[in-house]
Amino acid sequence: MKLVLFGVGTVAHRLAQESLAREGLQPVCIVDTSVHGSDTLARFAQGEGMDYVRERKINTPEFVERIHGYAPDFLISADNFLIFRAALLGCASKACLNLHNGPINRYRGLNIPTWVIWNQESVHAVDWHEMAVELDAGGVWVRREFVLSGREVAGRLSLTCIAQAVEAIPELCERIASAAGPDPTIDHTPGDYYSKRDLPRDGQLDSSLTVAEAKRLVRALNYKPLPDHADLPRLSSEGGEHPVLAVFDAEDESPHPTVPFSCTDGTVHLRLGQALPQT
Repeated sequence: MKLVLFGVGTVAHRLAQESLAREGLQPVCIVDTSVHGSDTLARFAQGEGMDYVRERKINTPEFVERIHGYAPDFLISADNFLIFRAALLGCASKACLNLHNGPINRYRGLNIPTWVIWNQESVHAVDWHEMAVELDAGGVWVRREFVLSGREVAGRLSLTCIAQAVEAIPELCERIASAAGPDPTIDHTPGDYYSKRDLPRDGQLDSSLTVAEAKRLVRALNYKPLPDHADLPRLSSEGGEHPVLAVFDAEDESPHPTVPFSCTDGTVHLRLGQALPQT
C-alpha cells in the first residue's frame, strides 16, 4: 500500500515511522504543510529515501498532478489543517484519512477543545476518519476515547489529543495494511460543525456569568502556548477591550496584578493583557 502523508510535527513523524516499519505499507512522500517547514521531518524523509515536499497550496492542478503521479493507495492527513478538495481526494485509490481532534459524531470543524470544555464533557475522543467532500463526515477507522478531569485548559487538551492520536497510530496502520475500512461499530453520523469564528458567548466575558462560567470560558479559550487558535476571551471597559489571561477567586493567589470583576454569584479577580487595538 503506497501512502502519501500530509501534516506537521510529532503526528506526521510518528505515522511515517510506524508505516515504514509495518509490512505491506510504503510511505513514498511526506508533504509538510506547516508555515515554516520542519528540518526534523525533512531529514527523516530524506534519510529513509522518501520524498519531502513543503507545500501549502495543495489543491492546485499542478500539485494534484504531482501527487497523482505517486499512484497512492492512501492519502493521510496527520495534524494538517488544510482542506482537501475533490481533485486531491481523487488521487487515492483506496481512501483518504484524516486526524480529527474530536469524535465527528458530536464535534466537527475547528477549535474543538474550546467547545468540549465549555460543554463540560466528561469524556472526549480523537478520530482517524475517512475524508469526504463534506468536512469531517467520513467513516471512522480508529477512535481513541479518554476521560476528562473537568479542569482542562484548551491548549493542554489539544496536546492531549495529539498524544492520544499518536498512541492510536499502530492500530491505524494495522487497519490500513489489511484494508479493513471504517469500523462499522463507531457512530460517524455528522455532528455539529464549528467554524473558527464560532466561540462560546462570542468570546466576551461579562457580568451575566457565574464565577464557574467565567473560569470555564477562560479555560476554554486559552490555547497558549499553541499558535493560530481561538483568541483569549475579551473584557470590554471604558479603556477598550482587554484579553483576559486568567481568573482568580478568593481562594486563589496571583503573583500578578489583578482587577476585581463581579459575577452573578460572587466576585473574581482578572489578570488582563494590554488593551486590544480599536477596529
